[in-house]
Amino acid sequence: MRVKGVILSLILASVLSALHFTEVSLAQPLPGSPTIVISEISMGTSASASDEFIELYNNTKTDVDVSNWTIYYKSSTGKTWTKKASLPQNTFIHAHDYFLVASLLPNADVNLTSGLAQTGGTVVLKDANGANVDMVGWGTSDMSETQAAAPAQTDEVVYRQFDDQNQTMTDTNNNFSDFDISHTATPKMPPAVETPTPDISTTYPTITLNELLPDPVAPQSDSTDEFIELYNPNNLDVNLSGWILKDAGGGSYIIKDKIIPALGYLTITSSESSLSLNNSGDVISLYSPDNNLVDESADYGNAKPGLSWAIVGNSWNWTISPTPSTANSAIYVETDNAKPANSSKSSTAKKVSASKKAATSKVAKAKTKPTSNAASKGNQDNANTETGTTNNSLLWSWLLIALGVGTIGYGIYEYRPEIIAAYHRLAKKFSASR
Repeated sequence: MRVKGVILSLILASVLSALHFTEVSLAQPLPGSPTIVISEISMGTSASASDEFIELYNNTKTDVDVSNWTIYYKSSTGKTWTKKASLPQNTFIHAHDYFLVASLLPNADVNLTSGLAQTGGTVVLKDANGANVDMVGWGTSDMSETQAAAPAQTDEVVYRQFDDQNQTMTDTNNNFSDFDISHTATPKMPPAVETPTPDISTTYPTITLNELLPDPVAPQSDSTDEFIELYNPNNLDVNLSGWILKDAGGGSYIIKDKIIPALGYLTITSSESSLSLNNSGDVISLYSPDNNLVDESADYGNAKPGLSWAIVGNSWNWTISPTPSTANSAIYVETDNAKPANSSKSSTAKKVSASKKAATSKVAKAKTKPTSNAASKGNQDNANTETGTTNNSLLWSWLLIALGVGTIGYGIYEYRPEIIAAYHRLAKKFSASR
């Protein structure tokens, strides 16, 4: 009986092991971490240095549980972190919505312990397990994401750039490029975008749009490797701080601390600007700091993977290869698709018409843009996971069959006298019946 128990235990253990393996292998992957970002910071006002706030924003399409999350602060010269706020149990930030942590504002969701330095510091948002969710450093901060954001002065705020079309805050993990400065605080609202105040005595030199790459091919991706190239036809270097790039859908990027050399090029990638060049057509416009249109690209229509839309001669053409920060390729394709270059637009009617046409293309593009490399990679990973699970399941099936055969063979060997005796009894009974 003891041997029988051992055999039954082996069979039961094998079945349970197979069931457990199948359950684990076929389980769906856990969802990714929620994206909550620090979207706006005020370090006080002229009325009260303690009138500070830190605004959070939910970049996702679902509500996020932020129970027991915390906010910590460290000054630019400090060595220790100070807890400035704790989010209570059962706290949620709704999809694409704001959450305000403030010291004096009446509409605050949670109280903030004041003490943020105007000149520089770092705030960190941590989840309930103490893991960093987002970090923002400004001014003289010695700790930030890549590079600290520019410091705000009294009655100014630092705010994260906002993509109104997609209702998301820009997050390239570079505080300097992600954040701008505004004189208008907008707690629990989209940021108030400001352009530099123009100096009416300033005459800005001509800068032209020279090349666009709307659809890079693998291993490059749309989110990081699309680019806009500018050309400086002047015999002097030009500081482009305050110049603005805009796409047809209303997205904008304010250039900061960039100098384009005389007779040289400046390439700005999508990872830096967060501007998306739509695959069904788009128009990029360049504005001087006084908000005057300086140049505008022709609408390229349907993008051609791996090819750049560039100035060749006096026309926009699809060139055979991208040439960021160098002279454009003279080899181009589809000459019947060439479009005259636009320079220094002055006709309001032309600008309105171009914007409407491009906006229409932008809306159509929203449904046609190919999946990014990151998404493609995710799909490939899922396919590989499913293949691996299938192979493992086949292996376990063969192992179970082998174990079953072995168990039966062992049973026959262990109980062979009883089996032989039963055989003889059956044989005698069969002979007697005859």
